[in-house]
This record gives sequence, C-alpha cells and structure tokens, in this order.
Amino acid sequence: MHHYLRPLLAPRSVALVGASERPGSLGRVVYENLLAGEFAGELYAVNPNHRRILARPAFASLDAIGAEVDLAVIASPAGTVAEVLAQVALAPKAAILMTAPPGDDRAEALAWTRRIVAISRKRKIRLVGPGALGVIRTDIGLNATYCAPPAIR
Repeated sequence: MHHYLRPLLAPRSVALVGASERPGSLGRVVYENLLAGEFAGELYAVNPNHRRILARPAFASLDAIGAEVDLAVIASPAGTVAEVLAQVALAPKAAILMTAPPGDDRAEALAWTRRIVAISRKRKIRLVGPGALGVIRTDIGLNATYCAPPAIR
C-alpha cells in the first residue's frame, strides 16, 4: 500500500491541463518547467485547441490520454475547472489547481471554491489550491510550478 500523498509528491504520471504555446502564459511557463525538469514519468499536455504543444503531442482532455493520471496540474481558465474535475471518466488521484477563483466578488469566489472542493471530495481527488504555486521535487525532475527552475551550483 502506498502513502496517500504519493500521487502528489511522487507521481508516475503528470498531465498539465491548460498547456499552451502562448509565450508568458501560465500554461506555457508550467509546461516549460515540467519539460526542463526532465521528469522521469509520463508527461501529458492537455488542451482541446491543440494537437501538439512545443513539438509534443497534446490531448483534448484527460480522458483522451487513455491512461491513468496520478497528478493533474490545472492551469486552465476558472470557468473550465469544474468540468475538468467532474466529467473525466478516470479521475486523477491528485490535482494542483493553479487557477485562482473567478472575479472580484468574494461571494462568487467562495461559491466557486466550495464547488471545486465538493467535486474533488466526491471524486476522491487530493486537491492543492486554488491559486496554488505548485510543487517541485528536484530529485525526481518534477517542477510543476510557474517559478524559474533553481540554479545549479
């Protein structure tokens, strides 16, 4: 039996939902960091508008991957997050939600956050976020953040 945080901290597969080629976008920065870290596991880019991102295959959805995903890193617009988590046939074991709650209205943001938490609980997805920085483990080549990679001395 494995530790309940293994999918988050030692994933065998990572899918970036909202991967992008647009320079400076959250989806591009995070994808570049994931690629630069040379993560040893499976790495999937998810974006319904692209077949390839940064010369690598892209999938229209988590379901289109056709394989189990340990960790979903979500960097897609707030309006897509509930659908991403609720409608995937085989839910990821863990998710890092980089997306922040929508709007300037606190009540709207709180309602959105509660909905995302409820979906995650129902689907048994370990959730970090919303508005999460991500997770980095240099020992396994995982940089699922929007921060610059650490300098090697």
